[in-house]
Amino acid sequence: MKILKRFLRKVLEYTLEVIEHSLRHLPLSLLRVFQGVSLVDKACLYKFAIDFKGVDKVNKKFYICTKGAYEYDFFNMCFLNNMLGIILLSLYKGYIPVINVRYAELNIWDMFLKQPFSNYLDQSSYSIIENENIQSFFSPSFKSIYNKNDLKLWCKIYNNFVELNDETKNYVERECQDVFRDGRRVMGVLCRGTDYVTLKPLGHPIQPTLEQVFSLLKVKMKELRMDYIYLATEEKKIEERFEQEFPGKILINKRSYYDNYYANKCTYIREVNFERENDSYYKGLEYFSSIVILSRCQALIGGNTGGSCAAMFMNNMKYEYAHLFDLGCYR
Repeated sequence: MKILKRFLRKVLEYTLEVIEHSLRHLPLSLLRVFQGVSLVDKACLYKFAIDFKGVDKVNKKFYICTKGAYEYDFFNMCFLNNMLGIILLSLYKGYIPVINVRYAELNIWDMFLKQPFSNYLDQSSYSIIENENIQSFFSPSFKSIYNKNDLKLWCKIYNNFVELNDETKNYVERECQDVFRDGRRVMGVLCRGTDYVTLKPLGHPIQPTLEQVFSLLKVKMKELRMDYIYLATEEKKIEERFEQEFPGKILINKRSYYDNYYANKCTYIREVNFERENDSYYKGLEYFSSIVILSRCQALIGGNTGGSCAAMFMNNMKYEYAHLFDLGCYR
């Protein structure tokens, strides 16, 4: 019975995927006639995003987004992708989006990013949309990086709407100067541990073993003539394994490791606290900066995660080589 269920699930997923991609070839004017059907709505936003060239004169209203699909208490890629979907849907409806999702009185978006349309915020003649809760189903999937058209689309969306604020930009640039100094050729590597590996979240990509990563790295480091490996991971013991395998080749940026996740018997990584002022901010900054650094490496190898996908989108298809392991999903 389990085998039959898996087979039927795969058939259904494939069928829906084929329908969704087929709808994208229809003109937007025709698709709008059938709005309200989930797959049609996705196709509408896809075509709108592909053709988007900026805010025009019809956008005279602000939409203040105060909630997302989930209750967010920290910055992560799920939050970022959810907000990008809301931004697109707001624009599609003719509104100028302003992200104001808060946790502990802090605007989570503003912690690290600029508002995508900050140059319009002083338009006092514009009205504000109230009592409308725009929620978007449009976000990248873990398969998006394997589809050239989807990858191109999300690279464009990230390029249009994801801009570091001044404080984050200065921090990241200092880190990058250290990682990429003297013209180093750097291979970016992302290896997840902690809750991703212990919980094996349903529907999320299976992560590669360190041995699988090492095996591919040894081939590609030589083939691509890379000097160093920039390692993005949350576990010190993973860094130590890399140092043993590639002595003198491992680069890291400033970050606190989460190995206490195991000692404290935590369920989720967010439960780890480093007993410092503004801990949530610094955890987010260290995490997000590592993703930006990955996006600036010459090549990328790693597990398929929200972070590695974001690095692909930020890189804008400039990697000389990129491989995110496709090992199926946790069931």
